[in-house]
Amino acid sequence: MRTGKTGMKMITAAAVVVMGVLAISGVDAQVAETVPPGGSAVRTGRVAVLPVVNDTALAELDRVAAEMTRTITLLLQTSGRFEVVTVEPFNPYSMQGPARLSEISRSLRLQGVVIGRLTDLDRGRIELESALYGGAEGWIAGGITREAYGAFDVVEAADELVIATASALIGFPVELGGIVLRPSRDDVPYRVYLDGFALGENLAAIPQVPVGRRTIEIALVRTGGDQIIFSADRLIRPGEALEIFFQIPAVTVREQIEIIQRHDLVARLQGDPTRAGLAERTLQESRQLLERTSSESRQQMDQLVRDQEFLEALWQLEKEFLALQFSGTGGAVAPVPVARRHIGAADKPLRERARRNALVHFHLLDLERVRVLDQGLWDEAGQLLDAMADLNRELALRQDAMVQAEQRAWNSARAESDSLRERRSRPWPIVGMAVGAAGMGVGGYFFYDEPAGDAAVVEAIRWGAVGVGAVTVVASALRWRSNRRVADASLSDWTRERFAYPIGVAAELDSYTGEDVRTGVLILGPSGQMISVDGQPRTLPLLMISEAGAYLRVGRAPVVAEEISRPVAPGLNILVVE
Repeated sequence: MRTGKTGMKMITAAAVVVMGVLAISGVDAQVAETVPPGGSAVRTGRVAVLPVVNDTALAELDRVAAEMTRTITLLLQTSGRFEVVTVEPFNPYSMQGPARLSEISRSLRLQGVVIGRLTDLDRGRIELESALYGGAEGWIAGGITREAYGAFDVVEAADELVIATASALIGFPVELGGIVLRPSRDDVPYRVYLDGFALGENLAAIPQVPVGRRTIEIALVRTGGDQIIFSADRLIRPGEALEIFFQIPAVTVREQIEIIQRHDLVARLQGDPTRAGLAERTLQESRQLLERTSSESRQQMDQLVRDQEFLEALWQLEKEFLALQFSGTGGAVAPVPVARRHIGAADKPLRERARRNALVHFHLLDLERVRVLDQGLWDEAGQLLDAMADLNRELALRQDAMVQAEQRAWNSARAESDSLRERRSRPWPIVGMAVGAAGMGVGGYFFYDEPAGDAAVVEAIRWGAVGVGAVTVVASALRWRSNRRVADASLSDWTRERFAYPIGVAAELDSYTGEDVRTGVLILGPSGQMISVDGQPRTLPLLMISEAGAYLRVGRAPVVAEEISRPVAPGLNILVVE
């Protein structure tokens, strides 16, 4: 539709129906003459505007008919003189049309119904007409028609007809301008209001706007009600198109809802290793939405930003937890830098997750220590125990009693081993080997330089010295070797006696790590502690085979103080009981 002033021809034609229309609608002609364009006269009647009917064979004229309907409705609404009622569309020119017009006029107490249509004439001409059906009288009062030739002529004729119809109803000539809308972004739905009347969503322009000072409002569409983001009064001049620029917030209410929904999903996925990939993708999506936030609206988003950072920290702890594994090869157990960062966090869930990771690390160190003890790597075992003590102290894991008991036991075992080594390290075996070597040397000398005397006696001395010397050397050497191994044997006996059960668990883990077809669950905690697994009493540490996807219920036995329920993922799963 185009803007523009109507000619004298239109005004003359409109005047034919003005008085009849005003009489039907109850409008005071004298008041009508004094109401300026864009004025705020009291509404004097209830009318309905039916969609203009396209009775031509040209489907492309549907858009023209719809624009005519919208513009007539807008002009009547903004005039302030009519209450425009919405009715269900129907064709008033059909056989049932008059009866339907009478019915809705009576039921809705309408003073009139504006109708119109486009019809084909001969030689390619198109007739455009509008009229007003009087609700009280039950007949059509007057009418306005235009003829058009071709598509461009149709648009001009439609402009003239719309202006003539509105002018006749309102009581003074209507002049129009236009509005072009320039939003800052085009990916967010918004609704346009003119003088409080909703015109539609995501409009790029309002081509027909009555002149005068108009209030333009832009609202974001949301479920709980529209949110006004732009409101301004603008002067609309005849035949001019006014550009209006408005900013849509970087993160809208709709996007805030999307962020909250993603945060809720991630919170539900926490603790489910089978959905780790979905959790990470969802967090990335909410982070991308938050990054659209401008510095001006950042304050309004503080809570969502804090929620995002909180969930990201939880997810980092979750990834660290899933990466913790028993080395099984003598390698160092993976550290827990994320847990170290959040062990003193103000948020309780962060502290609990960080403590969980640190406890897993602590007990994996203990299991690794047991494994290297079984291999006789005493120095490495001592270093792992020191690492456990450092971790307990730095992260306040409250495992002091366990660490101190293990340190006392280890120090006692090492002290006994050192005592045995010291006692067995006296020089008698070495002296015996020296004496035996000397005897063998004497016997050899007799073989080299046979002394004078009885040959039988000399032969006996010769072989006796060699034999006794050899036996003494061998016996002393064996004794010396036994003395060196007795300390290690003492520690080995102590290890097997004290750690027989966890050594078996470590051996199972060594054999498990190379097989991906089984789903294992390693439950860690104080060694020897009784727990409940799916209602059955078991001893820690525990390696069990479970079905992927199943949930394990783990708690204290015989009374469950706190239960852990976690789905089993493919590979090796770890749970920790404190």
